[in-house]
Amino acid sequence: MTGIPSTARSDLLDNKMQEVPDARQDMEMADGGRPGQGSNAGSLNQVPEARTDHTFVRYKNRFYVYGGRDEVQIFKDIHEYSIVSNQWKQIFHHSDSDSDTVHRIMLSYEEESPTAMLDHVAFVSEPNIRFGHTAIVHKSLMYVFGGWDGTETLDHLNAYDLEKNVWLEFQGMKGSIKGRYRHSACATQSSMYIFGGIDQNQERFNDINEFNFDSQTWTRVLATGFSPSTRTFHEALMYKGVMYIFGGFDGMKRNDIYRILFDEEEKKRNLQEYEMRQMARSFSLINSSMDDINEGSVEAQLHQSYYFSSQGMGDASSNIVGGNMVQHSLVPITMSGSTTQKQNEKLKPQFTNEYFMNMQIGKWKKIMPIDSCNFTPRTGHDCILVKDKIYLFGGTDDDDRKNDLHMYDIYLNKWSLLPSKGKVPLPRSGAKGVSYDNKLYFFGGYQKKSGNFYKDLFYYDLAKEQWYDVGALQSGEMPSQRTDHSVVLWDGRLYVYGGYDGKKRFGDLFKCCIKNKKYKWKEIQSEGIQPLNRFGHSAVVYQNSMFIFGGWNGHDTMNDIFQYSFLSNYWYEIHRTNGSPP
Repeated sequence: MTGIPSTARSDLLDNKMQEVPDARQDMEMADGGRPGQGSNAGSLNQVPEARTDHTFVRYKNRFYVYGGRDEVQIFKDIHEYSIVSNQWKQIFHHSDSDSDTVHRIMLSYEEESPTAMLDHVAFVSEPNIRFGHTAIVHKSLMYVFGGWDGTETLDHLNAYDLEKNVWLEFQGMKGSIKGRYRHSACATQSSMYIFGGIDQNQERFNDINEFNFDSQTWTRVLATGFSPSTRTFHEALMYKGVMYIFGGFDGMKRNDIYRILFDEEEKKRNLQEYEMRQMARSFSLINSSMDDINEGSVEAQLHQSYYFSSQGMGDASSNIVGGNMVQHSLVPITMSGSTTQKQNEKLKPQFTNEYFMNMQIGKWKKIMPIDSCNFTPRTGHDCILVKDKIYLFGGTDDDDRKNDLHMYDIYLNKWSLLPSKGKVPLPRSGAKGVSYDNKLYFFGGYQKKSGNFYKDLFYYDLAKEQWYDVGALQSGEMPSQRTDHSVVLWDGRLYVYGGYDGKKRFGDLFKCCIKNKKYKWKEIQSEGIQPLNRFGHSAVVYQNSMFIFGGWNGHDTMNDIFQYSFLSNYWYEIHRTNGSPP
């Protein structure tokens, strides 16, 4: 492990990347990090140290964490998590100096011949420490490219054999690309694609470089069309031979989406799949009675959801979320004389043969959602999923706190700004909410510029499209003002845990009955092993329990998991006897 030089520290956030909400600045400015939890370097079941900027990949039924950094050091260790045994362990590779082991593994490669490129590799010691690199899995190999080692950005490409536990270096590799970190990597069946990133000179990239697995060749992809800006901190995924790029930082925070097709064979498969699904859907609708499709039923929703507005369509279907609808989007047959048919006369099917045929290999396309309502890039907002819609509330953009409410329709690939009627809440960041009875309930948050932290409970009625402040209707033991807490729903009750009020971090737990709009609060005096006070954690409900993970307690970033049972009113710590997440 190596410390991060002072010259590198200023570069860790791309020299300008300061996106943490004000309420968390004390966390970001704290010196030092969470102390390592590992024991002996050679022991199995070694607990990975807390870290960021690592990679996380899956192979078969196992996950692998590689590299990364904390506030003090940069890592190059590999940890494996088995989904079956629920156990972590550190992976120790075979050394290239062990000639007997190397010879035995080489013989096994010759017998198995997993891929022709193994005729041109050499066994090597573990690569440099690094963070901000990328890793993808192809067959049994984890390909690692680039990153920052504290001194320079790396241009090395290595592979780790996840079956044989050896590092490999490509000796016959042709071509090269510039070193970088904060880039992205995606893969098809034949190649890996690197996009974007930044080097130690603060030069950002928007180039695409392809590495072919079989020929071991780097090739610069000469893309056409309107390309994304040079950027870092973006997200990328590959879906059906198409790479999607979302957001990132190019000197400003971005919320744009781009796509580019690499694989002609995938294009053909998309066409074939569309035709088969269209045929299957047609037969299904012909053989079913439309009289059985009642308004509001699942069938009726599906019947109406496979259409996209013909106004301002652009390339709406290729949204990172919407793009995944390719495999589900079918064009239904409407029955003559029905209301649905009249509605659909004004609509146009989105996923058609024409759509797939017009997708050009190697051409960038900026994706514009239908009737796009582009809200400003922001942090500290809250998102709630209700059926097939995502609701986004509040947050902080480059100018101020927000109190706007936006809806994204997954099927229609469409953003909408919802009306602000009624008792509209004050602008804020850090509010948390849940959905109940066709209403969006939110609690708390903060408005730092005015010095205010909130403890109000309010909701948005989705049917009436109107805000309501619970206000005087509340009774009982209410939580104090706070932000970055968690809110979950169980049995018609809100549960608020933890948070921060600018001075104090909380570990208290409150519940509020919203069933039948009673709004009665009660502080819960629970038993068991109590978690440390914290904020910025996450919480989910599974069956009859709430699980919380991580957060910040004022001194350390946390990586612990606690379970609270709603039935027994008891806290349990999920012990690390079988290892721990990084």
